[in-house]
Amino acid sequence: MAIPEDARNFLEQHGMIKQFAKGAIFSRPDEARRYWCFVLDGLVAGIHYPDDGQRVMRWLTIPFSYFTDTEHLFTKRAGNVHIEFLRPTILFMLRNEIALEGQRRFWSISELFHILKQHHINRLRKYALISQQPSHYQKYKLLIEELPEIVAQTTNVGITFK
Repeated sequence: MAIPEDARNFLEQHGMIKQFAKGAIFSRPDEARRYWCFVLDGLVAGIHYPDDGQRVMRWLTIPFSYFTDTEHLFTKRAGNVHIEFLRPTILFMLRNEIALEGQRRFWSISELFHILKQHHINRLRKYALISQQPSHYQKYKLLIEELPEIVAQTTNVGITFK
């Protein structure tokens, strides 16, 4: 979408682009850096480590999607997962309070955030549909059909969906 120059200037002035190595930890469940992050390249996961030592992926963010390291953009509470980089990753980052200010001041930033949120909701609906399939084969088949971008991003990165 076209973003007017004043809104683009706001994003350029307040945002930053950072690179992270594969395996780096962005934040842990007991900490929040309070950023809204847009993935330009790479792969990011929210991972829970239960007491039994397993690694349970709660969410996955691919390029051109976003995440926050708080429960949501409007809170200061940390999320309940470790945020880890599964591949070398490049993020565009805005502090949460700056992202909220941008939404209030610029209709185009607000519209962009709403579009990204709707994409996120649509992906969650597909995950729910996939998880309801009776067999692993049917789940994988539907995953390939409904979310091929996820399959393309997760091949050979050593993760397990649960």
